[in-house]
Amino acid sequence: MRNLILLLLRYNFVLYFIALEVICASLIIQNKNFHKSSFINSSNYAVGGFYNQVSGIQDYFSLRDQNQVLAEENAIFRTLQNDTPIISISDSLNALAEDTLHQYSYKVARVVNNSVNKRLNYLTINKGSKHGIKKEMGVIDQNGIVGVVHNVSNNYATVRSILHTESMVSAGLKSSNYFGSLIWEGKDPTEVRLKDIPKHANIKVGDSVVTTAYSSIFSEGIPVGRVTEVIDKDELSFKELDIRLVNDISNTVYVYVIDNKRKSEQTELEKSNDN
Repeated sequence: MRNLILLLLRYNFVLYFIALEVICASLIIQNKNFHKSSFINSSNYAVGGFYNQVSGIQDYFSLRDQNQVLAEENAIFRTLQNDTPIISISDSLNALAEDTLHQYSYKVARVVNNSVNKRLNYLTINKGSKHGIKKEMGVIDQNGIVGVVHNVSNNYATVRSILHTESMVSAGLKSSNYFGSLIWEGKDPTEVRLKDIPKHANIKVGDSVVTTAYSSIFSEGIPVGRVTEVIDKDELSFKELDIRLVNDISNTVYVYVIDNKRKSEQTELEKSNDN
């Protein structure tokens, strides 16, 4: 304390001068519109520049994860293309679309809006009818299932998320042929439920669940999640399974829209049975 008092006494004139300068500057800014506006603009410019730099740094460090994802997907597409050289994911997707030997083609889109905190959740993607997107196309991300295209405009499409209480997808156990209906009960956004599994099916916690070949929307074997609980009640005719999703829908940025080229043929044939 004694040293602080001595310091203030020694530099009292300098401190008085600085204080008066601050007071004068404050009075000028508050009472003169031009100076006030200039000060605010300068502050906004400085703060905006700071946030821009921070955002740039965050984007830079996130490139490592994105590059890892792209590298893994390039490996998958290289396998599909029988080891033919692949320049980029976009090129490989276009090649798949042009190859009539493949039943499914994939279009990349970016999520521009998303909800997970409602009972009826949707995503919006930045691709629409002019990009070949249609209703009832399946949507996945790099990890697993996301949802089904619900409505389409020229440049955008809405996707009914699997976190939607009216969503229903055919899924089954990867290790067996047992399958059921995948639904969401509107509670935990990281868990869904698989219903209609036969009582005699031997299910274990940790078993993998994937999409089945019984869906005309999704290709077979797309990851869904892992079993966290087996519900086998006497009053139920079937078992029910709680499934922990492999992907975080709330953190989905890029998705792939699946086009099943034989979907119309399959659905029309199945409708003829009903008629």
